[in-house]
Amino acid sequence: MNAWVQLFEGFKTNCWLFAVTLLLSLPLGLIMTMFTMSKFKPLQWFMKVFVWIIRGTPLMLQLIVFGLGPGLLGIRGMNMFVAVIIAFVLNYACYFAEIYRGGIQSVPVGQEEAGLVLGVWGTTAVIGIITCALSVGAVYIGKAMGMKLADKAEILGGVVLLAIGIKILLG
Repeated sequence: MNAWVQLFEGFKTNCWLFAVTLLLSLPLGLIMTMFTMSKFKPLQWFMKVFVWIIRGTPLMLQLIVFGLGPGLLGIRGMNMFVAVIIAFVLNYACYFAEIYRGGIQSVPVGQEEAGLVLGVWGTTAVIGIITCALSVGAVYIGKAMGMKLADKAEILGGVVLLAIGIKILLG
């Protein structure tokens, strides 16, 4: 029965990690989107390169960098769970930044003028445009969350197989 308790504790930890990751990465992705679409070119360039690098590297490599990197740089006492949260939040936020950017850019240019012609002014027009962008992006956010859960399952499977291999190797 002890194995079931450990399995349940691991499940609770995974659910907590997923919830914290979503709560932190959704707003961070929106901020990254604003920086990516900024008129200030150095900030725009930096954020595009950062998102491109994070999205282009495997999550496992990011976990290794954020987990072992601070120790190699002389930063002691960093909790490994905090490093995992940082890696997951940045990874998710970069994907969400691209989803938000795509949703915002999918709104036709004439949407604002159409709202003005219909007599929709100010905040109401902005809310309508944001709703349109979010409705386009929501489908892709759901897809990304499903893919990320699959990534976590693959990582967990790899760690379990590695632990079993080490146990067999050491006897």
